[in-house]
Parts: sequence; structure tokens; C-alpha cells
Amino acid sequence: MRSIGKAFSQNRVLANRLFTLTLLGMLAFVWARSVSALTLEKTGPVLNKYNKTIQANELKITLDVDPGQPGINTFIVAISSNGIPVTDSRGVSLEFTSLTGKASPNTTAMGSLGAGKYRVQGGYLGSPDRWNVKVVIARAGKFDTSADFLIDLSQGGKET
Repeated sequence: MRSIGKAFSQNRVLANRLFTLTLLGMLAFVWARSVSALTLEKTGPVLNKYNKTIQANELKITLDVDPGQPGINTFIVAISSNGIPVTDSRGVSLEFTSLTGKASPNTTAMGSLGAGKYRVQGGYLGSPDRWNVKVVIARAGKFDTSADFLIDLSQGGKET
């Protein structure tokens, strides 16, 4: 009889441990779900496309960013002078700089679409942050021309 009582006592201890471990596992799962839900809510504002034009020397430079939020975006630059598309550039590049220092600077060359337009797609605005996007235009026989575009994808930010 004593061995039956001892076996029952050991089973009860194991059952209590199993119950405790199951409860801890469920609590960890609930905590992880709530933390991930909070993280997903703080991805920054959705700007619904960024579009701005800046005059730099004799060039009018327009930057379109679609969708204008953290992650993969399509960047299109249009360059004109006196209303005429500039087609003599040797290359157009974008320089991305996080204004808070949370991300490393990045530079990419753009592909020509013709008629003074250039395009590149990528995750260069990869996080909710304040960004400086510099458009650099190289042309034969002329100094490089650049224009700085400020894009605020931080929490509560606005495009500038």
C-alpha cells in the first residue's frame, strides 16, 4: 500500500510541474503576441506618395517616392531646364542619410527612363525615421548639381 501512495504522490508532483510549465508557456505566448502587436502599430505614418520639386541652379528637380512609407519604395526623378527635359546627364544617383543616425548612409545609381526621367526601386527608406534624400546629377562639362529632399517617416512625422 505504501508504494501505491508513493507513486500517487510522485504523479501528483509531476502533474503540478506539468501544469506550471504549461501555464508559463501560455503566459509567454500571450506576452509575445501583445509585444508584437505593439511593434506593428508603431511603423510610422503612411504618406501616400511623396512629391516635391526643388530648383537647383538652372535645373528643376522633382522627386516622387511611392508609396512614401518605410520599406520598398519606387523613386522617380524628373529633371528639366526652362520646361525642357534634361537628357544630357552622365548619371543620376540618390544618397540616403538617416537624420537620427539610426541607419547607415546609402547611395544608389538610378536607371534612365528617357526624357529626363530616372527610376530606382528598393528598401532605402527601411525604417520609420527622418531621412535626407540627395539627388545628384552628373553632366559632361558641368559641375554636378544636387538637391536635398527631407522625408519624415518617423512616428507622427510629416513630409517636408
